Amino acid sequence: MLESLKATLTWPVMTKSVRSWVRNCKQCARNKDRGPRYGKLPKKQWRSGHTKLPNTAKNPQANWVVKQAHRSINNKLCPDSITNMEEWENCLSVVMFAMRAQHHTMMALSPSQAAFGRDMLFACRTEFDWSQQQRRKDEQIQRTTDRENAALLEYEFQPEEMVMVSRSNQRAPKLQQIFDGPFRVHGVRSDGILVIDKGHYHEKIHMRRVEPFQSATMGEDVVPNDTMRDGE
Repeated sequence: MLESLKATLTWPVMTKSVRSWVRNCKQCARNKDRGPRYGKLPKKQWRSGHTKLPNTAKNPQANWVVKQAHRSINNKLCPDSITNMEEWENCLSVVMFAMRAQHHTMMALSPSQAAFGRDMLFACRTEFDWSQQQRRKDEQIQRTTDRENAALLEYEFQPEEMVMVSRSNQRAPKLQQIFDGPFRVHGVRSDGILVIDKGHYHEKIHMRRVEPFQSATMGEDVVPNDTMRDGE
């Protein structure tokens, strides 16, 4: 509407006037924004007096695992062509059977074996060594820890030191700088967390995202900021 009016006539504070007129137009609101059925309620008012979060099969807000399972079922049913109720029941039964019989690498079991102790594909009892499974998980965690520690830079950060922080946005533009900073280190914690002074506030960042400002590989990635200007 604003662009259409601009092609004919204009006046001071035109944008504000048109916006106010559209907001007060009942016909525009009725056609373009029907709104929720019962209106929008504040979250605090909605939860007042409730001690437990409601959980339903249609929208399992309190159970993230169930919600992910429903998403997997939906992804498997979407490619199928279902025309009647009988095909729907058969397709859903096949999908649920496949999910319950699927082998999970984390547990080294299928859901049916973990729940009933029997295999769904073969009529046999499942024998499993839980102590061996726990040792396998511990070894996997240790290998991951060793791999992460090997990739870390052998450097001890000190307070009042200038550092660069890598950007956390993985979908950043191609020509955007890799690092942001430099920032001053306000404090160093024993769990690998650095407290970075960003001028108006302090931010806690893990040392994996931090590199020393004196690094020779960052000459082209320095982004000036207010903290550096204030320090100068």
